[in-house]
Amino acid sequence: MLPCLFVCLLAGCQLIPSASGDDEPIWMAMARAGHVTSVRHYADRVNQPLPGGQYPLAVAYQERHRLAFATLLKAGATPDTIEIDGQSLFCAAAADFDPFYLNALLTHQPDPAWPEPYMGYPESTVGCAEQAGRTQNALQLINAQHRYQRLHPVAVN
Repeated sequence: MLPCLFVCLLAGCQLIPSASGDDEPIWMAMARAGHVTSVRHYADRVNQPLPGGQYPLAVAYQERHRLAFATLLKAGATPDTIEIDGQSLFCAAAADFDPFYLNALLTHQPDPAWPEPYMGYPESTVGCAEQAGRTQNALQLINAQHRYQRLHPVAVN
């Protein structure tokens, strides 16, 4: 632990508590500083809730911390089960005005045909974008689905 802390401090990590006020692990501070290699040493933890109960990827998204979000994805964070205000992270990113988060998810999730399993929300991620009036995001998702289907054709009996 000491070598990681030392490397993080030398690289300029700021060891400050998260927005929720809870103490966060050192690897989350490393994610905020963009140290993918260091965060990968904690790959077994990036998909577990932080002390405040939220998942690291959700915290990065809610704080609008682009570097931490991208770093966590590169280090192995899986967005499949993460909720933001009762909707999936995919739906939140599709409805977001900032295309960065949707682009980051599309880079790390090859199949963008995610169903939306939560009550009161559209049946697909494309529906989330359409409902929010984010036409560009909906088109981007549709194009990503077509690309994926071209690269991964389904065998027809």
